[in-house]
Amino acid sequence: RGGVDVFAPEPVDGRVGRGAFCMRFVEGFKATDRELLALHSVDREALMRRITLAYACQLFTDGEFNADPHPGNLLVSICEDGAVRPVLLDFGWTVSLPRERRLAYCRLVSATADMDVDGVARASRDLGINTNQHDKPERDLAFWAYFLRDTGSRASQRKEMDAFFAARKAERQADKAAGAARRVLLSVPDDFMFFVRTLGLIRGLASALDARVPYLELLCMYARRELLLADAQAKGGSPSRAQADSGGGSSEPSEAEAVGSSGNGARSNPSSEGPLASE
Repeated sequence: RGGVDVFAPEPVDGRVGRGAFCMRFVEGFKATDRELLALHSVDREALMRRITLAYACQLFTDGEFNADPHPGNLLVSICEDGAVRPVLLDFGWTVSLPRERRLAYCRLVSATADMDVDGVARASRDLGINTNQHDKPERDLAFWAYFLRDTGSRASQRKEMDAFFAARKAERQADKAAGAARRVLLSVPDDFMFFVRTLGLIRGLASALDARVPYLELLCMYARRELLLADAQAKGGSPSRAQADSGGGSSEPSEAEAVGSSGNGARSNPSSEGPLASE
């Protein structure tokens, strides 16, 4: 779905109830099982790129996303054709975003990628995210740039986290010296907490796998496509998502380019060049 090659097991007809339901069985193993990943020569970075794209599709295209993507809800399936596909399980904690809120999150992510202070501030207001420091919108941008930065090893992420919080501490000290109030959130919508939780859990999975992926760039593939579609529709057009990918000013890469060009895009090849080279 959405051009991302993943499995999402379907419910079994006649076995769906109010308290529980049965889903089609898909063979796989836990996404954090390094021994099995190594055994099947799975490229961890290509795998994480595909998982990230799958969640970008849910968040920005579908407007419905699983807000609980912990490692137990993400399997890896080795298919008969040799392809490696993520398996997305347990959509019991699904959050729905109305169109305008979905597009506001798209604008937030896109503005962050552009380092657009005003764009981040507008998107935040549209979403109902407010602080008591409206005169310092650059701090909002700094948070999102930090939160959506490239993933990496736990050690590298910890170093970057320490640097970010050291900068925040320095800001608080400067505010205190100037007699300014401590920065606090005044209002946060419910879906924002799920949005942050979901992206945080995906980041955590990448760190557990020591996988470095261009997180913000991958999220923008879907966010910016939806913004292009919305803009065209507002002008009276009715383009498809495929047209938005190929035209309308979009230069975003396809999943094959983002993950790996072969059918076995998540398998590693030691003799190939580059960390995401595939067989």
